Amino acid sequence: MMSIEYKITRHAIERTAERLGIEASQAESHIKQLMQTAHLQGITANKDGGTNRIYDHHASNTRIITCSDGETVITLYRMPERDIKANDFRFLKGALTREIRKLRREYTSKIRQTERQLAKEYAKLSEQLSNYANARNPNTRELIGERMANTERIISGTRQAIERMKDEMQARIKAIEVISE
Repeated sequence: MMSIEYKITRHAIERTAERLGIEASQAESHIKQLMQTAHLQGITANKDGGTNRIYDHHASNTRIITCSDGETVITLYRMPERDIKANDFRFLKGALTREIRKLRREYTSKIRQTERQLAKEYAKLSEQLSNYANARNPNTRELIGERMANTERIISGTRQAIERMKDEMQARIKAIEVISE
């Protein structure tokens, strides 16, 4: 493979120092090294009516513009990061964190509302238990006992509903955390 001897303009050296943070004394060798593995992306018209070649160096995310001969480097710059690499969802981290906070708010509100209903059922059960203890008639005690059993079933179902909501919230949060990692 024949190695091309690239000519580097002063403008390209200045831009390398400015845009890539490479010292001007090392800029020329850095540009030549980039050009060894850069890929030709296309040809574009320049303002003088001629053409320029566009090379991309994907590893360093750098775009290099040369003269039409491809041997004189005119300028270079960082490419805009449009392409999202596979499984690179770091850009979503902020949105996912907000989504987790939103889920927690919503579920906490629902869980507390259900816990208030549970407290009312416990208060109802307490009243029924007090009435059961004060009742003397066996038929009345039996009727109150049936109502207490029904209230206990409601309490049990409500407690299970709260646990289900907590589990569902944790599962959804875990799914979001997996995506954000």
